[in-house]
Amino acid sequence: PTLRVIGGYQASGMLGEGELSCVFGPPGSGKSVLVGDLAAKIAWGGLWCSRKVSPGAVLYLAAERAALVKRRFAASRKYYDIHDLPLAVVEGAMDLRDEFQGQALAGLAPR
Repeated sequence: PTLRVIGGYQASGMLGEGELSCVFGPPGSGKSVLVGDLAAKIAWGGLWCSRKVSPGAVLYLAAERAALVKRRFAASRKYYDIHDLPLAVVEGAMDLRDEFQGQALAGLAPR
């Protein structure tokens, strides 16, 4: 199958702008580190793994280990001396098919 993106890319050739994305794999494969790094880069723009990243707001749904996710984002902000990123972390599992939960989640998104 061919990946077709309507509109632009948030991360060149990889993530479609304004789309919901999911990363999955076996435990310990580095999913959280990879996605956290990409999410932070989207929040402040620039290059990520040699790909152009358009800056934008990020809503990170941490279905598990939210405290660790938050610590990693705090460490990135400190290391790069960047503050006030348009990035929010929501803890816990949500049913994105449920209209009420979906609207509540959208209301938490940074602008």
